[in-house]
Amino acid sequence: MVWGAERATQTKGDSILRGWRLPKFYFVKNAEDEYEVVDGQQRLTAIYEFFASELALAPDSTEQFGGPYYKDLKAKYSDAFDDFEIDYDEVEDATEAELKQFFQRLQEGLPLTSSEKLNSVHSKLRDFCKNLAKHDFLKTSIVVADTRFAHFDILSKAAVTQIEGIEAGLRYDDIKPVFEAQSNFSPTSAAAKRLRVALDFLADTDHGDKPKIKAKKTQAGSTFKKYSGEASPDVLDPSRFVLVQANILSALELDLKNLALPKP
Repeated sequence: MVWGAERATQTKGDSILRGWRLPKFYFVKNAEDEYEVVDGQQRLTAIYEFFASELALAPDSTEQFGGPYYKDLKAKYSDAFDDFEIDYDEVEDATEAELKQFFQRLQEGLPLTSSEKLNSVHSKLRDFCKNLAKHDFLKTSIVVADTRFAHFDILSKAAVTQIEGIEAGLRYDDIKPVFEAQSNFSPTSAAAKRLRVALDFLADTDHGDKPKIKAKKTQAGSTFKKYSGEASPDVLDPSRFVLVQANILSALELDLKNLALPKP
């Protein structure tokens, strides 16, 4: 038996031959057809070395699969190895600081948030949401801190609701296909204009007028309680948050349709 780093490396080919899912790989796109491995370099190297018959399987797997090297494998196992699909995400437009923080979280075993995963989806809808997440209204008028792409998360859900309708799912597995389908999303589309008009309207309302701001906060609290049954997000069951958020977005969409807004 082989132990330590060598043993861990040998198990990568073994895992693929058994059809076991590997941890996700993360790549950063530096240029056209040029990528850097953010997480998974050792695993990727082991896969290439096994494919080149430079890395042997562990002795306890050799008999089952036909031999220690790729060239020795039984046909059904070499075919399975060739057809194996790895799970990966591609990261674009990230700063060095963001990449460092991203890698640190991966190494610490911290799960990525849905918004961090969405940020790796190559789509013009992703680009639009990231840019609109810098809107002054989100920066100055809400209590949600923009940590771990929180404002991007809000805009992503609002955009999907605009595109797919109020019945759209708002979990990561629901939003990602929309981002992919909207890879050529236009920032001049009707949905994009509605989102910008909504944020502009909210940003230009009642700033600096303390009595009106207090009244707005009271109204916002009442709206939240109406759809959640709780007076504050702090005491809301996390499992219900997405549904409450969808209801509030739907109510906002309905209100905006009833407003005589100026043309953008």
